[in-house]
Amino acid sequence: MKEQGEPVSMLKKSIISINRWAFYVSAVLLFSMMLIMLYEVIMRYAFNAPTIWSTEVTGYLVVIICFLGLGHVLHLGGHVNVDTVQRLFSKRIQVILNLIFSLLTLAYIALLLWQSGLMAWNSYRLDINASSLFGTPQWIPQLFLPLGSLLLCLQLIRFIFEYAAGIIKR
Repeated sequence: MKEQGEPVSMLKKSIISINRWAFYVSAVLLFSMMLIMLYEVIMRYAFNAPTIWSTEVTGYLVVIICFLGLGHVLHLGGHVNVDTVQRLFSKRIQVILNLIFSLLTLAYIALLLWQSGLMAWNSYRLDINASSLFGTPQWIPQLFLPLGSLLLCLQLIRFIFEYAAGIIKR
C-alpha cells in the first residue's frame, strides 16, 4: 500500500526535475549564444562582414536563459537572500519568515506570470514583430517570461509547502 505522502513526494520530484531540465536547456542556449557571439566577432573583424541578426538573437537568448533558470536557481538557493537579521531569530521564527517571504514572492511572480502571459498573447494575437530586419515575432521570446515565471511559481509553491510542514512539525 502506498504512503499518503507519496503523491506529494512525486510532485516535489517532478517540480525539481522540470526545473532542472529547463536549467539544462538554458545552459545549452548559453553555449549557443557564445557560439553566435564568436561567429559575429569573426565575421565583423576578420571578414568585415557583420551579421544583421546576431545582436537581436543574443538579446532574446539572454532573456530566455535567465527566465528558464529561475526555478532551478531557487532550488539551489542561488537567489540573493539577505539573512543578516533573520539569523538572529530561532529556527521556528526563521521558517515562519521564510514562509511569509515565499508567499509574498509568489504573489509578485504570479502577477509577473499573468501580465507577461497577457503580453505574449497580445503580441501573438496582434501579430507584432520586431522592427528589425530579422522581424522576429515578439510572442516567441516573450513566451519565455511566463514560462520561466511559472517554473519559479512551482518551485515557490514547493518551498511554501515545505516551510508550512516545518512549522507544523515544530
